[in-house]
Amino acid sequence: MFNVKPEYVVYDIIQLCSNSSLIFVNPKWKFTLSKSDDSSLMITFKTFDGERQANPMILLAMIIKDGINKIQKEINAILDEIEIGFDGFIPNKFLKQNFEKAAERLKIGISFC
Repeated sequence: MFNVKPEYVVYDIIQLCSNSSLIFVNPKWKFTLSKSDDSSLMITFKTFDGERQANPMILLAMIIKDGINKIQKEINAILDEIEIGFDGFIPNKFLKQNFEKAAERLKIGISFC
């Protein structure tokens, strides 16, 4: 999808979830960043149904939910808690908070290893 319609792809979600400001903007990104009324970071991107806006935590929750669904299907069991590890870097407080909010939204426990 990135090669065909890059404006439909939101990537660098870990970087987006690790920061609460607009100071970093990668010129290669085809999506835009803004602040909502409550000063949350918002991502505006195109979809087949038109332009949409979401905060990084919502997109992170979608990714986590997809991963949980695949694991649950594979093990044929329901997960009520997940453990998140980071390979090659130490997460900052913003990233951990976004993972915690995403897990809360999904009504699943989370811990970090």
